[in-house]
Amino acid sequence: RYIPVRGKWMVFEDGQWVVDHQATALREAISLHTHRLWAEAEKAGDEKAAKYFHGCLSEARITCAIKMMRGRPGVVSKAEEFDARPNELNLANGTIDLETLEFHEHRPDDMLSKQMACGYDPEAIAPRWDQYLKEVLPDPEMRDFLQRVVGYSLTGEPVERALAILHGPSGTGKSRFIETLTTLFGTYGTTAADSLFRSKREAPTGPSNDLNDLRGARLASVSELDSGIKMDEALVKRLTGFDSITSRGLYEENQTWRPQCVIWLATNHHFRISSDDGAIWRRIKVIPFTQVIDPAAEDPQILKKLLAERDGIFNWMLEGLKKYRERRLVQPEGALSALDTYKSEQDPVRQFLDDLMADGRLEWGDHLTECVTVFRLYQEWSRDEGELPLGKQRFNRRMEALKFERVKRSKWHWRGLRLAEGSGIMGTM
Repeated sequence: RYIPVRGKWMVFEDGQWVVDHQATALREAISLHTHRLWAEAEKAGDEKAAKYFHGCLSEARITCAIKMMRGRPGVVSKAEEFDARPNELNLANGTIDLETLEFHEHRPDDMLSKQMACGYDPEAIAPRWDQYLKEVLPDPEMRDFLQRVVGYSLTGEPVERALAILHGPSGTGKSRFIETLTTLFGTYGTTAADSLFRSKREAPTGPSNDLNDLRGARLASVSELDSGIKMDEALVKRLTGFDSITSRGLYEENQTWRPQCVIWLATNHHFRISSDDGAIWRRIKVIPFTQVIDPAAEDPQILKKLLAERDGIFNWMLEGLKKYRERRLVQPEGALSALDTYKSEQDPVRQFLDDLMADGRLEWGDHLTECVTVFRLYQEWSRDEGELPLGKQRFNRRMEALKFERVKRSKWHWRGLRLAEGSGIMGTM
């Protein structure tokens, strides 16, 4: 098959269509067929035909034949013909329909160019995997939620608009989990650089080729963010929704496609999020990894042992898909609490209030404090923290979202705050 928009040949190999960068398979087929015609002509004593077919074995003639093949019906294919049905998942030993769980052998006409790095064996089990999950996530509700998010990731349909974050300190098993998951997703998975999701103010030259790597992927993993990286919220919303994306691979034309992947982060540090837009927060599913594994007790062969159970782990994924379809991505209390903590950490106004409460400049109380005084304190705090302060209107909206009430006397005041005695700041009634 030839894809004009990508300028690439595809060949069916080991149950999937793969890129044949030099048209090697076609080149060999043409050479083999031409050799056979040459031999037949010589055997028949047809010197003219033999000479002609011998000449056709030249590199120039074979290259010309390959170029001519690019326009033949049944050879030319559109990029969107491949992997067009999300319910079909290609495995190492065949293809499974995720809707019916019907399984059949590989077929070229399924037009699948990706493949999981595991097979389907309905009897396979994964006892070490189950034990590992209990070690790193003792809470059964969190394990159930994690399993549902993984099952949802199989679907290739971003109806939940989800971004999964495995968050916790080093040594809690989150990186090993995401490494296992990414490996088993095979070419349906990809490892993305954190620069792709970084605010373009911080990474203004983010390469389109990195974005193109997500085309057709069902899982995109990112590991270990540096502290203080600001998220490209607009891009994350597009990648976790139904908006079309335009990108191109190296030496390819632009292609427009719809994202299918769930983005998985395994990190000690959260992305910084400046928006109070509920759309970005609704996407985020935080799964806290807090059980630090004793280095002395850590199994250096754990990844090898987990991957040895890959077919059993796939059955665990299918069970997660079943659970997802029954209960969707309803979050347990532990996930909701972790998300609330994340939101609190990212709210500059809440951070400002917490800091000034901590150092004694502000106190809770049934008092009125001038809005202009509170906003000036916030601006000074932002400058000290090296942060760009919110404008006055956004600051006021955040204060109101935190349940502070603005009341009018001769001037506007916030109810519920008072300046601490001895702070040297005027403005409390």
